[in-house]
Amino acid sequence: KVAQILINYEFHNSKGRTIYLGEWHTHPEKYPIPSKVDIDMIEEQYKENHINDEFLILFIGGLEGFYLSIYDGHILMSWCGINTVLLGLYRDTKNCLMI
Repeated sequence: KVAQILINYEFHNSKGRTIYLGEWHTHPEKYPIPSKVDIDMIEEQYKENHINDEFLILFIGGLEGFYLSIYDGHILMSWCGINTVLLGLYRDTKNCLMI
């Protein structure tokens, strides 16, 4: 896979200082939540790629807030926030809608 080749290249050229931590992108909504495609993507990245930590990060920026999660291969632990204020930690994405 091309992504794994790039990750390996950066890791080796930085003598192990640059590692792949996850994915980020934006959604054109006030308070973003991940789509099924986003969740499937981070799960697939975790399963299919050689990573250097025991987790991957998914960050989605929105117009007024953000969504942040850590995936450890079993659970997608989610945080939601407005601008730079962290609002809460949730075990699923549905509770992020409470903002």
